Amino acid sequence: MRTPTSRSAAPPAVDRVGLGITLFAAIILGLATTAARFAYQGGSNGPTVVTGRCLLFALVMTVFFLATRRSMAIGGLRWLECAGIGVLIGMMVYGNIGAAEFIPIGLVALLHFTFPPVTVVLAVLFLRTSLPPVKALTIAVAFLGLALMLGTSVATMDWRGVALGLMASLATSINNIWYSRRLARVDPYLVLLHAGWVAAVILPLLALATTGLAAPATPAGWAGFAGVGVLQSTGLMLYYLSLRWVGPVTSAMIFNVQPVVSVIAAYLAFGEVLTAWQGLGGALVIGSVWAMTWADGRRARRGA
Repeated sequence: MRTPTSRSAAPPAVDRVGLGITLFAAIILGLATTAARFAYQGGSNGPTVVTGRCLLFALVMTVFFLATRRSMAIGGLRWLECAGIGVLIGMMVYGNIGAAEFIPIGLVALLHFTFPPVTVVLAVLFLRTSLPPVKALTIAVAFLGLALMLGTSVATMDWRGVALGLMASLATSINNIWYSRRLARVDPYLVLLHAGWVAAVILPLLALATTGLAAPATPAGWAGFAGVGVLQSTGLMLYYLSLRWVGPVTSAMIFNVQPVVSVIAAYLAFGEVLTAWQGLGGALVIGSVWAMTWADGRRARRGA
């Protein structure tokens, strides 16, 4: 009697639930930038929207800890590191959400999604990690895609949006290395709690020192303002949950849909369409990230 192979066996229910949670997190995070555009059209600005998002997230994390009776205590040195992560989170959120005030939403998403190859480059330069030939090739393709995205239209785009988008990518890369090297064994929700409050304090000060706070003046603007906070806060918590359910490699593979969701949502909501060169460059970036993640997963399975 033949026994069924693992290929034909249905995946466990917990795996399907984990995959669904991960996909849902990627989708709602992809929609957050589109929600921000509604807030901008309603009269708000980047620092205000990001301030609201960071305050909401810090409050949500506090309620989560109180409801689950988790300890909020953390050592002094660890708190300083969490504060550094909080500064990076502020840069990540402001760069990603704020850039949508100046440049197309799809381009914002694609610029931010350059962080995986940037992370690898930083690790090679500053941590002396090895760089296999296959990964070097995928990184080269990713940066070729970035050049295509920016090279043909940089003269017509607002430099502030491009700078903010690239800042978000760089901050995300530094955050990934810092967290994995220094805080990987600390409860990620404890890190997010303290880092979230640091970001929630920094962003209002940044807003008051630059553009000032500007509340939305229309119902659609308020809906977008609230949408950014709800979508990003929920998506970030689900993202960390997905890491435990499906693992970092599978989670990274699924999160490749995030910029695609942003591009589609921008087209449906505002009729934004990327140029042919921007679309080609974005496809190269997403394809290279997918190939890099697939290669890492294959190498991990061989080493298991």
